[in-house]
Amino acid sequence: MTIEPIIESGMTFIGFPEEACFRIETSTAYTRRQQNRPIPEFLLLRDSQIWIIEAKSSSPNPNNPASRESLTSFADDIGQKMHNAILMFLGLHLGWHGPFGKEMPTTFHNLDLKKTQFKLILIIKGHKKEWLPPINDACRTALSKIMGILGPPPYTVAVINDQMAKKHNLIQ
Repeated sequence: MTIEPIIESGMTFIGFPEEACFRIETSTAYTRRQQNRPIPEFLLLRDSQIWIIEAKSSSPNPNNPASRESLTSFADDIGQKMHNAILMFLGLHLGWHGPFGKEMPTTFHNLDLKKTQFKLILIIKGHKKEWLPPINDACRTALSKIMGILGPPPYTVAVINDQMAKKHNLIQ
């Protein structure tokens, strides 16, 4: 069985099996404790990795020198969302959210954390392909500042546009 379409930032995410998708942003575990902590849209289990999906309709232009500060702030915000998602996932996986952890599909609970990799995917609708690498670098830098304490990164970062997301069967 597949989940209902997820509509975010003008994009429709479709066709994910229920056991492979966790709507972390709308979960009770998150909504009852969020306290203004931003979090991505959903987690997707693919290729033995947890893909953390964040959708945006725009971002600062990385080629505009006047946007450098905005780009750093944007990347820091994305990094914080990804960090929060990983911590929330770990809390749910370890049972720290009590009965609310049952919202997360069993397939996520059954993952061997020692072997689990995270792929942090930011999808920016209508973005120019040449703008993606500098945003990817900024997000990777922001995330490494937050996540560095964990040691060598068990994650990768990918910033893609909606055309690329279609090729990866993420949106229609």
